[in-house]
Amino acid sequence: MATPVGHSLAGWFLYRALEQTGDRSELNLRQIRIGFCILMANLPDIDYLPGLILGNPHAFHHGPTHSLAFLLCAWVLGFLVGPNLGWTRARAAWLAGLCVLSHLVMDCLTSDMKAPYGIPLLWPWVHTSVTSPVSLFLPPAKSSFKDLFQFWNILVILMEFLLFSPILYFLRPSTRQREPGS
Repeated sequence: MATPVGHSLAGWFLYRALEQTGDRSELNLRQIRIGFCILMANLPDIDYLPGLILGNPHAFHHGPTHSLAFLLCAWVLGFLVGPNLGWTRARAAWLAGLCVLSHLVMDCLTSDMKAPYGIPLLWPWVHTSVTSPVSLFLPPAKSSFKDLFQFWNILVILMEFLLFSPILYFLRPSTRQREPGS
């Protein structure tokens, strides 16, 4: 699966792509909104926490939090917190859902080198994992905590930056002022 950096860039990308034209809300609110999108894009990996506590980070990874059922839970969460973000409930729900969906798609498009291969996208209705035959993302080394700091993972993160940077560049806010009446 992609790294947390890649998932975070996807959340930021979705915020930038779907923000209301020239989001001029105060800086703190924009930062909170971006943080919400980044959090939602990483939320499916919350299934690492029980494994970390038990000393086996992969014990529960790629479980129910990597499914469309979890995406519906994220949608409900967005619906509930939307007004606190200054968004309509519908806008926050859709953004939350899209951020989680980006995580699921990115994990499907990553070379999976460790069982269970793929993600249980249709859990609880179908108990088969789904993966793409085409990989866009390199798999990070993550067998142990020490592996996280390998040179390979730096290359994986660099590739994620190279993939997302042009997209984020073209989605940057315009610095030109619009002429009145145009």
